[in-house]
Amino acid sequence: MNTNCLQGVMCPQCGYTESFSIMLDCAGVVTDDGLAETTHPTWDNSSRITCEGCEHDGRVGEFRQPAFYVTFETVTEASAETGEHARSGWWEPGGWLLEGADNKPPEPAYLFDPGDVDDDDHEDLDEAIAEWAVALLKREGAMHPNCEPSDDATWWGTEGNEVLDFASGETIRKSFHFHGFSDQLRRRVNARMAKED
Repeated sequence: MNTNCLQGVMCPQCGYTESFSIMLDCAGVVTDDGLAETTHPTWDNSSRITCEGCEHDGRVGEFRQPAFYVTFETVTEASAETGEHARSGWWEPGGWLLEGADNKPPEPAYLFDPGDVDDDDHEDLDEAIAEWAVALLKREGAMHPNCEPSDDATWWGTEGNEVLDFASGETIRKSFHFHGFSDQLRRRVNARMAKED
């Protein structure tokens, strides 16, 4: 799995993560003799990209590795009386709690790894991703969509009965937010979640 320049980049067609041809933006000093120097090349979600594995092309924003960012809210007996949560923020990879809405971690809590896919077990990459997502959501108890009907759900949440601290009675509710899923793939996961509920 990529952990540097290509972190979170994956071909949506074949699952390749090794190398891509990306149209870069840079400025250069050009003289009559040629290119003298260039600035640091950059790209963003709208940059053109081609997979070196299968030659599928599109925009970088369409080549995002499917993942889930996770937010949390906790409730104590005291906060329940006022109808508010005690703490809220982001669930970081490894289960660390980052309090505050502005503390979004640089990487998602859960990231699909195409290296874990056995091609013989799935009809295509989208099926493998959908199966991974549904298994993760069910394992974590995230059975409640953020809207009804759940076709257009953008996240799934837990019930909120997981106890963090027995002394204070603090419980936690987590919400699993889709990231890097195409609309079609997100709806496919939602349909399976609704069917298996």
